[in-house]
Amino acid sequence: MNRVYACYGRYASTPYTIKKTHIHVFCVEELCFYIRENAYFIDDDFFDQDMFLWLEEECGLSSIAKKLRNKYRTDKSSESLVRILFEETFYADMEQLNQTLAILKNNQKMSQQEKLKLQGDFFLKNEKYTLALDCYEDLVKLMTGRKDKKLLAAAYHNLGVIYARLFMFESAGEYFRKAYDTSGDKSYMVDYLASIRCAYSDDKYLKKLNIIDGAYDYSSALEEKVDAINKAYENSDEYTAVKNIIKLKNDKAADYKEKADSFVEGIKEEYRESMEK
Repeated sequence: MNRVYACYGRYASTPYTIKKTHIHVFCVEELCFYIRENAYFIDDDFFDQDMFLWLEEECGLSSIAKKLRNKYRTDKSSESLVRILFEETFYADMEQLNQTLAILKNNQKMSQQEKLKLQGDFFLKNEKYTLALDCYEDLVKLMTGRKDKKLLAAAYHNLGVIYARLFMFESAGEYFRKAYDTSGDKSYMVDYLASIRCAYSDDKYLKKLNIIDGAYDYSSALEEKVDAINKAYENSDEYTAVKNIIKLKNDKAADYKEKADSFVEGIKEEYRESMEK
């Protein structure tokens, strides 16, 4: 069972915006939760005077804000400030606090490239594609000419994922191919073929296969994945709903338009909600 946290201070009328991720928090518990869940890319610049002022004025936590300010004058490390914040709000037990502090300490050993990768992964996971693009593009610039091909390939691959999700399949294919050429990872080649399969006509796709070494082996793996996806879709509630609507149309049922409009509105609403995340 998840732990239930008692509210400490008050719920803010104006949220605090975490600068690197543009996420809004409305109370100190939400701030602490964010820190625990995302400790792996919190730097020493996470805390600042704006946060302390928000805790004081919006959350009514003058005492905590004062202690954080006093510590900040002599020690701006995230470890020290998180310790004060968690202990003063009774947010975490000793084990959870030590786990979080250990991650923050380990962050000091991470390179700028590794931090950018983690931050980009966070944005990608949360479908904040513009912010993720910025992180991965900055990472690619930093990695140019360096020996860590695995990290560079991962950045190329995730750029491809973003463009694919935006239905820009040719651009996605360019990045998947760069990922494959950089690392030789076979899964990247499968993703490359998937993107050009979506971008091109069947004839153009087959011509592409003819000029890629070992492409037919990779394409077999791709077709197996496509078949699995199609079978999963055929067993989904969404597929059943679409089939039922098509049946109403074929039967010229009076409520066909109403059902179809309702289904489309549902899809639109899901899209709107995803854009508000």
